[in-house]
Amino acid sequence: MRPVHAKLLSGIVVVALAGTAITPAEAKRFRIGGGLRAIDRAAKNYAVNTLTPAQLKSCLTIEDRLEKANTDLKARHEAISRRQAEIELRRSMLNASQAALDRTSQKSVDAFNAQVSKLNATIQSTSAASAEYNRSVEAQKLENVSFNRDCGGKRYYEDDLITARTELGLTD
Repeated sequence: MRPVHAKLLSGIVVVALAGTAITPAEAKRFRIGGGLRAIDRAAKNYAVNTLTPAQLKSCLTIEDRLEKANTDLKARHEAISRRQAEIELRRSMLNASQAALDRTSQKSVDAFNAQVSKLNATIQSTSAASAEYNRSVEAQKLENVSFNRDCGGKRYYEDDLITARTELGLTD
């Protein structure tokens, strides 16, 4: 008779999520009605704190990318959280079944060991997904810092915004 292999992976922290996803400092920072209005094109003054049309297009592109990444990160966070809950449930069930395990039955021992192996594989894949998620969150945090530095708190002309959004094919 083989010994019972009842040891679950003990050294793995199932998932240590780095927090929730990051969005631009203000939701939809660049919006119609929030910009400057120029009397005529000659009156526009692109000072240090006013975005040029090219800068505005760049900021809109980054803002759009951050919003899409945030949506992706939220979905990944929810999936990892569901997997964590599943792992905890399966771990509890295995602990309960271990107490009632017929150690004299090789078939029972093998079935239990198979369940432990399957749980361990799930823990490993969830840990890998969590690590990748955390790397993605950190990358998005850096991009958000860059966005806030280059685009945040800057002024823009509303007609430049309308033109940039049209050229980029952005709606909403």
